Amino acid sequence: PNYLHADHAVACLEAGKHVLVEKPMATTVADCDRVLAAADGAGRVLAAGHEMRVFTLFERIRAQAARLGAPLHLDLRLFRRPYRSGASGWKQDPAKLGSSILEEPIHYLDLARWLLGEVASLQAWAVSRPGHEGMLENLDIRLEFRSGARAMVTRTVAGFEHHVRCDLTAEGGALRARWAGGVVPAMPEHRQAAPIPPANAQGDRNGGLAGSPAASVVLEYALACPSSSFLTGGRARPSGVARIRDGGY
Repeated sequence: PNYLHADHAVACLEAGKHVLVEKPMATTVADCDRVLAAADGAGRVLAAGHEMRVFTLFERIRAQAARLGAPLHLDLRLFRRPYRSGASGWKQDPAKLGSSILEEPIHYLDLARWLLGEVASLQAWAVSRPGHEGMLENLDIRLEFRSGARAMVTRTVAGFEHHVRCDLTAEGGALRARWAGGVVPAMPEHRQAAPIPPANAQGDRNGGLAGSPAASVVLEYALACPSSSFLTGGRARPSGVARIRDGGY
């Protein structure tokens, strides 16, 4: 349960161990500071479990997005069935859970930052069914980045099945990726949906995104959690990249 993360992390750090802590690292700011102080005092690596950065789907999205130039807008959407209640119903207890935003939405906020850079400001709204207000079931977060790019991260946990969609537009094209639990084939499939159009008589490329996209990519992958890659990456980067102070993975 989330409320135990800080105590366990501090105990391991004080025992001289590097720590990979599940998110959230703690349920209060004071406990976050306590864990960070323990990591600094022990000289150990403290990393957060932002494992979606090493999922094949999102690794490929980032690699493809790099070909499209500076990103302008990102739309990340999660639509899924409600969460399980956890052993003894701890996920229904705010004192043990903390904020539900730190359960799953934090992964998508981390991905937005990974793809677009540092956040300058944000706004958020949530509505829930009666009796489920603490879960912030339908959550919308609008992000503005220092680069001027924008993003919308949307989470619904009052739906069914498990669907993820990512739409990215950039100066040189656009990318769409989607995943549905248990629906897509186990083997990756990749399609280049549209080639770069030829330059017209004025010397541009058909107006860039104003007309046909300069490049359009559709990705469909089955997600698998490559835990071995995640752990190997943590060991290989003890200099600070995996540290929570630097944004984690």
